[in-house]
Amino acid sequence: MVGRSLLSLLAVAAVAIQSCAAAVDNGVYRIVFGKHQLISGDDRPGADSVLLPAGQNEFQDWEVENREDGGFAVIRNAKSQLYLAPINPKREHNHAIVIVSPNEFVWRLVPRDNIVLIERPSETPGGASFLSLSPLLIYPPRLDTAWWQDDDRTQQWTFERLDGSQQERHRCGPWRIPRDFAF
Repeated sequence: MVGRSLLSLLAVAAVAIQSCAAAVDNGVYRIVFGKHQLISGDDRPGADSVLLPAGQNEFQDWEVENREDGGFAVIRNAKSQLYLAPINPKREHNHAIVIVSPNEFVWRLVPRDNIVLIERPSETPGGASFLSLSPLLIYPPRLDTAWWQDDDRTQQWTFERLDGSQQERHRCGPWRIPRDFAF
């Protein structure tokens, strides 16, 4: 009986996860921080990714291409065709600078209420970090990855489709076991 109930719970969780797998549909977006700052790239590989107001940079449109393994996607600049990536994708540490790179990098897009978290996946338990505004007080503000901090506004992003509509918001997780569920 316990085994069958546990399998039922796992099946419900799998459906919930699949319904949230595409936090952001494939397409071209502007990735917004706050109300008016956009992630801005460059056409020079290795250049820092920064935040700039709309129209301040010609590299502010990003293609999102989802992978079939649930919630994972690459983010590529629509004009330069360079990818948003940490400066050293193999090394996991706090505050890794984020650049535009010719090398594809796979992020995990995590929907949360009305925003999306952009996670740098990790094979180390607790090692995942998130695309974030760098704590350095420089202009233009640089992007980096930082370990999760609950309610940290520097890790919250909005994806706006180029047709002017906002990406449909998904309200996913945290999933809770129903009270009447019996093991």
